[in-house]
Amino acid sequence: MGYIQKVSSAHNQWSSICFNEGQILQFLLNIQKSRAILWDGTEPNGIREERAMMFTLLTHSGNTETTKQGRVKKQPWTVAARLFSSCKDASAQRDLFNTLLHKAKLYCSSFSWKGFVLITDLDKMVNTTVTHYFYLKQLRDTVDRKTADRLVEELKKLLTTEYIGDNIKSPYYDLEGWAYLQREILYDLDCLCGWTVQHLPVEYISGHKL
Repeated sequence: MGYIQKVSSAHNQWSSICFNEGQILQFLLNIQKSRAILWDGTEPNGIREERAMMFTLLTHSGNTETTKQGRVKKQPWTVAARLFSSCKDASAQRDLFNTLLHKAKLYCSSFSWKGFVLITDLDKMVNTTVTHYFYLKQLRDTVDRKTADRLVEELKKLLTTEYIGDNIKSPYYDLEGWAYLQREILYDLDCLCGWTVQHLPVEYISGHKL
């Protein structure tokens, strides 16, 4: 099952992210061969409270086995991480991808989600999660405050607009997601974005150890 890496709770909802070091190393090995992730949600076996779900991230095994006849065996999908959660929005899912990203960077500093193929039927959650990373990638590459502020406003509008057009429900509407980004990611653009020390305000430089 893996070790518990992170436990979160808020508003009578909870989530727990589980994986171990071996799973991370296997994950990094597997993606060298195939940058595809299977993202599945299911009800765990056994008694459960608050209708908690189990979400699993799997990668295709990078190891190969050969039969006595010389044929290469088909390789199974292996578990990279599991999330147990009673949250009904995508906040716990974003936390899962962020936690896995930060842990993977300890072993491979250049690791990112760029170029991955995500296989899933979690339509609403994949919309908000992928949008989250799309905008964060642009923000990290931004080298001026004006562009960064514009991207933040675009992201805010996308996640806080409930209806588009003729009363069509937006698939990106996610107030919890916007609150999460404000609280955990967007509170300090000087730290998040790609501009250099020369672009930082004096107040920031004097208040931080560089």
